[in-house]
Amino acid sequence: MDGNVLQCCNCHNLEGTVYIRCNQCLLRPLESNINSEVPVVEVPGSPPKGDATVRSISLQNLENLLKILVDGEEGVSPGPLKTWYRGLDDRDNFFKYTDGYRPKEQELSVEHVTSHLVAAYLKAEKDGKGGYKNKHPAKTQSRLFSDRRAKAVVTYQWKQSLGGKKGLLQMIRDAGISPDTELWIDVWFIDQNCRNITTELAISQEYYRLCDLHLIAASGDDADVLDRAWCLWEAALRAYEKRKSQIMGKLKVKEAGYGFLEKMDVYDPSDKESIYYGLRRVFNFDNSIINQKIADQVANAELLVN
Repeated sequence: MDGNVLQCCNCHNLEGTVYIRCNQCLLRPLESNINSEVPVVEVPGSPPKGDATVRSISLQNLENLLKILVDGEEGVSPGPLKTWYRGLDDRDNFFKYTDGYRPKEQELSVEHVTSHLVAAYLKAEKDGKGGYKNKHPAKTQSRLFSDRRAKAVVTYQWKQSLGGKKGLLQMIRDAGISPDTELWIDVWFIDQNCRNITTELAISQEYYRLCDLHLIAASGDDADVLDRAWCLWEAALRAYEKRKSQIMGKLKVKEAGYGFLEKMDVYDPSDKESIYYGLRRVFNFDNSIINQKIADQVANAELLVN
C-alpha cells in the first residue's frame, strides 16, 4: 500500500480515494455491474443514464451538434450554449479559474467552444442554489448520439477549441478519420455533475484501454498535451494494455529519462495526488517504469498528421 491511499475506485468499496484502478481491478468487468452498485444521481446537465446511456457520437454528428448549440437550428436561434454564454459576466468564476485560457468573447462561435466551456455549461445553476437549467445535449439532441461503443477515444487539452478550422474536430478530419467514425470525448460522456466522479472515471478507463484508436491531439506549444496529468493517465492506460496510440500533430520532444510523472501539471490540484498514486498502483509502485512506459508509448505511436 502506497502512502495513505486506501482503495481504488473500482474495488467493491466504491468510496475509495483513488481515481484510477489498481492492476487487479483493471481486469474486473466493468459496466455490467458497476452501475448497479452506485445510486443513479442525475440532473439536467448529466448525460442520460441506465437504459438511455450513450457511449459515442460520430465526428460528423459532433460537428453538427456544436453548430446547433451555438447557432441554433431551424426556428430556434441562437443555440442554447450561446444564449447561456451571453448571460455570463466576464468576472464570473468560469473566466477566473480557467487560468486565463480565454477571456469572454464579444459573441460566441464554434471556434470559441472548448471543453472547459462545455463543462461549465453542463454544471451551470439557474439560481446558485442547485437549480440546474442547462440540459445535456444527449437529452435534447439524442438522434446525434449512439449507444454503440466508440471506435476512437481522444486525448487532448481542454483549452483547445473543439470547432473551427484549427479546432480538435478539424484536426481529427485532417488525420484521415472518417466522418462517420464514432468517438468518445470525455467532456460529453463523463457526468460533469456526478458527485462520485471516481465511478465516472473508472468507466472511462475502458475506452482508453480497449478502443481501436487512441488519438492524441498534439499542439506542440509550451503547454504540451504530455505535460497534462489526465493526458498522461490516458497514455499510460494504453501502454498498460499494450495497444498503439495515434498522434495528430507534433509533440514537443522530451529528453531521455524525462520525469513525466513527477512534472505533470493538472487543472484541478486535488486530482494530482490521485493520478500519481493511481499510476503507481497500476505499475507496481515504480516511477521509472511509468515514465518509460509513457515515453515508449509515444515513441511507438503512429503519426497521423505531421
